[in-house]
Amino acid sequence: DASAGRRIQSTTAQNDKVVIRQRTVVLRHGEKGRDYREATIKIPDITGVSDQDVLHKIQSNLDLKNVFGDSLEEIRSQFEESSWLEEITYEVNYNANFILDITFFESGVGAYPDTLIEHRIINLKTGALLKAADVFNSSSLDALVKLVDGAMRAELREGIKEFGRDEFAVERLGQELRGAKFSMENLDNFSVNNTGVTFLYDFGFPHAIKAFEPSGRYFFSHERLKRYIKRDGLLGVFVR
Repeated sequence: DASAGRRIQSTTAQNDKVVIRQRTVVLRHGEKGRDYREATIKIPDITGVSDQDVLHKIQSNLDLKNVFGDSLEEIRSQFEESSWLEEITYEVNYNANFILDITFFESGVGAYPDTLIEHRIINLKTGALLKAADVFNSSSLDALVKLVDGAMRAELREGIKEFGRDEFAVERLGQELRGAKFSMENLDNFSVNNTGVTFLYDFGFPHAIKAFEPSGRYFFSHERLKRYIKRDGLLGVFVR
């Protein structure tokens, strides 16, 4: 059994942004008072783009199948068998200047509570995922990697200092962080707002030591990134 409702989050359509309506689907299973459970799924319904090919690409990039690997129907079917899922939701981080930046969350409880986080940033002119090479000068990508890696190293040093008296924590941190390095392929995972760019890194710590995991979020103002930003790219508007 599923019920759906709609709530309009944004009503103004401008050329450089999309209209996002929230579609809510509630999955239900079992009987109340016995084995009843439900999960709420919130899906962004995108409109406000006149070019239908571009609109389709945007919708495809934000489709549950492309975000979490399972379609709504597959999730519905799995819910009949497993009680893990509790909620799928999303947060719009930025929707302007032809950039749509959105984070998805899939939460549930098995042996312990867990949340999967997926981030997508989209070029609203083309509908494609926005890549670092689209907005940063190709000649400065290596230097940008070093800049972010430096910020990551600083955070790791602080983390080890913070747990300095806990030998177990320091040892586990060392084990998990041994292979951690911010590289060129990580540059594509970034988030944008009016003040700057945050580069995202998933350390993937196991649940047992999740509390020790560094934030993996490295913010730089547009001004700080000025020499790296392509003037004719989508971030150019912030540094002209």
